[in-house]
Amino acid sequence: MGLGLSFVRARKQVLSRESSLAVVLASAAWAVCLPHVERTALAQDECATAVPILNGVPLSFSTLSATPSPNPPSDSLCKGYLLEWNNSPDVWFAYTPLVDGIATFTTCAPGSYDTSIALYSGTCNNLNYLACNGDSYDFSGCQFGVSEIRDFQVNAGTTYFIRIGGYGGETGNGSLTV
Repeated sequence: MGLGLSFVRARKQVLSRESSLAVVLASAAWAVCLPHVERTALAQDECATAVPILNGVPLSFSTLSATPSPNPPSDSLCKGYLLEWNNSPDVWFAYTPLVDGIATFTTCAPGSYDTSIALYSGTCNNLNYLACNGDSYDFSGCQFGVSEIRDFQVNAGTTYFIRIGGYGGETGNGSLTV
């Protein structure tokens, strides 16, 4: 029994080392180098518990046990893109870019559900509604109903809150990539 416990502790140490981050300055922009490991976001049911997300690292999520947050986004910023929030259960992420640039927020994940996405800046107590999308115009290689906010100008050091729900209140498992 003692040997088995020692093996488990040793394996946890190895896994901890394998999943460490290395930040590298390349071409005047930060690049994050990670082993190909998908993380599952937890406890992001409200803006105040939004899970941080990094460039290029898909982050899995589930809205199956999520609850609807107050003040649902309206279609006003994405008319014609089928947001249809309808009091949808939602999850939250926080993205803070290191440099000014252009970002795309996508829920492209084959086998996922029909998502809707909203983007905010500010603080959780004073959110500024910036953009939304219910259905991207390009479903290639993605699930039906993929949501994307494409080519959005982001500013270094500004935190952007990404809220993901489902078309017509739909729920499921998915993935967010910035």
